[in-house]
Amino acid sequence: METNCTGSKKVINIPLLAAAVVCTVAFILFLGVMFLEKDVMVSVDGTVQSYKTYKTTVGELLTEKNIELEPEDEVYPGIDVKLEDDMVITIKKAVPIVLTDGGVTKELKTTEETVGDFLKAKGIVLGDKDKVFPNPDDRLVPYVNVKITRIEEKTLVEQKKLPYDVTKRENRNMDQGTTKVVQEGEEGLAEVTYNVTYEDGKEKTREVLAERIIKQPLSKIVEVGTLGVLKTSRGDTIRYTKQLTMIATAYDATYESTGKRPGDRDYGITYTGVPVREGIVAVDPKVIPLGTKLYVEGYGYALAADIGGAIKGNRIDLYYDDPKKVDRFGVKKLKVYVLAD
Repeated sequence: METNCTGSKKVINIPLLAAAVVCTVAFILFLGVMFLEKDVMVSVDGTVQSYKTYKTTVGELLTEKNIELEPEDEVYPGIDVKLEDDMVITIKKAVPIVLTDGGVTKELKTTEETVGDFLKAKGIVLGDKDKVFPNPDDRLVPYVNVKITRIEEKTLVEQKKLPYDVTKRENRNMDQGTTKVVQEGEEGLAEVTYNVTYEDGKEKTREVLAERIIKQPLSKIVEVGTLGVLKTSRGDTIRYTKQLTMIATAYDATYESTGKRPGDRDYGITYTGVPVREGIVAVDPKVIPLGTKLYVEGYGYALAADIGGAIKGNRIDLYYDDPKKVDRFGVKKLKVYVLAD
């Protein structure tokens, strides 16, 4: 009970007062709740969703709404920013990119739009000669393979061996099929300067810039025997420098063969002045020089000492003392060997 200013007593209704207090507190709490709740919109790669929340930061809202983020995803504003009513939160999800750099491949994620921006964001520096595919201005798509080929050029100086050549020299005093080394060969040496291009650490091209001879190679000299070796039917071994297959005929000292009779001037004398005898043959001096020693198949050793009017070219006329042998001889093909000196 309470006394008013007139001195009269005023009665206070306690239940009614308590109800008023409760209503007032409820109203204040209602206003507080209304003030704390926020309406926000979240855009994920262009897809927008509205949310109501009592959370205070962007990060708390994303956790509450089970919106998962990868470390490479972009959130604007940042996850630590306090939420405000009617705030728009933009999330850009990172896409996977396959990067091959210098032959090493790995998968990364990025929110960048172009190849060039992606490389810059990852701190990847390109050399002046490095190659990039796709081009830096090309737009990125998920799982595109961005390939960087690392180009490096070096100047190298190397020594290389110079091979020697082999010179063959005929030796008319050695049998065919035999050889003799008269000078051993020696390799030379050169200093070569190269411009070498590497792609991803592997040599791609090599260009000779300069070459300097340090030591000239020394030729190997081999003498090769040119003498033919023939075993005769008698068991003799003859050595020859040339073998010819010739048309062979026979002649004697009679008038029928020479046009001369005993007593005539130069009867029985060859063109070279040598008296005729078995072993003397007539040849064409343009084919076999006069004075050449020969071995004639089926005839034996011979000396080219005579000529004949019909003996031209690859022909030979064999002398026999016996005219009967001449008659039987006829015309034959025989092998004729030019003997070594």
